[in-house]
Amino acid sequence: MTLVRYNPRHHSNAIDRCFSGEMRDMPHGRSFSHDLFESVWGPRADIAESENAYKISMDLPGMNREDVDITIEDNVLTIEGERVSKFDEKDTMHRNERNYGKFARKFNLKNSFDNSKIDASFDNGVLTIELPKSKETLARKIEINKK
Repeated sequence: MTLVRYNPRHHSNAIDRCFSGEMRDMPHGRSFSHDLFESVWGPRADIAESENAYKISMDLPGMNREDVDITIEDNVLTIEGERVSKFDEKDTMHRNERNYGKFARKFNLKNSFDNSKIDASFDNGVLTIELPKSKETLARKIEINKK
């Protein structure tokens, strides 16, 4: 009988492979119907909240603002686009570590922002979307009345 040493990394790597790529992002606002089966890649995003607004930043290196579409419907913010490879199909690729193709990210938003004042900017391959909070959700002090 051969003794096989237990390697916990072996099992965790297998689990990581099962949940790599699109599956890993499912709890973060992705939907099966569009993203999982049509997207080739999903750019990473940071979401922050300040006192007055929510801010989403997404790295889209090698893309221009014309390559990206942003829509909002039923409190779901959708960012879609396509990054095209600059290499010719005839070129022999020795290593391909960057992702190309269509992508779509969906973010379920609370109804706590001012839809008419959403601002998007694109600078040096970084998309930034600012969603100002509505007046109803801004923190305010409540005075206690005397009876």
